[in-house]
Amino acid sequence: MAAKKDTKSKIISAAISVFAEKGKHGARMEEIAAQASVNKAMVYYYYTSKEILFKEVLKILLVRISENIIQSMQQVIESTDDQLKIIEAFIHAHNRAFTENVDYTKVLLNAIVNTPEDFREILEAIRPNLKYPRKLMESFEKGISQNKFREVDPMQVFISIIGTNLIYFFGKPIAEVIMNLEITNEQAFLQKRENSVVDLLLYGLVRK
Repeated sequence: MAAKKDTKSKIISAAISVFAEKGKHGARMEEIAAQASVNKAMVYYYYTSKEILFKEVLKILLVRISENIIQSMQQVIESTDDQLKIIEAFIHAHNRAFTENVDYTKVLLNAIVNTPEDFREILEAIRPNLKYPRKLMESFEKGISQNKFREVDPMQVFISIIGTNLIYFFGKPIAEVIMNLEITNEQAFLQKRENSVVDLLLYGLVRK
């Protein structure tokens, strides 16, 4: 059983790497097998098609990112009733879940752009197990009821947070050309951007 688990884990790790580099359509099962150091027949034994393997990868990555986010927020959730701090913790956690796992980000963004039907199918399947969207909605609604937040549409704010965090990965080539952006230290730039997103979004949320 342990050997089976280890083999599947190696295949998934290799698949993440190959899908990140080449996308679903450009990846080949032979490449994934080679990177996992197993023969192609073994990959097909566990995953009978590239389609099935790709969807399994999407499921695993979305679950991992969700778990990373909620774990990063957990201490704040347990230690305060300040809804603004909880939302701030989410913005930081969501941002880092993508900036610290570049291959995860590449696979997911590629799926959103090129195979949205796959992405939607998997997201629908795991949605009941995603904890952070429910927690965010609760925080928005509680902050509004406590008269700390303006009468905002929680869903629109949630979408804005997701979009603002992810736009860097979509828009970086545009910013580099149009704004003559040169990033010499991407880690420092991303930290500055993370703080900027928090500042921009939260000041629009708080009641004056």
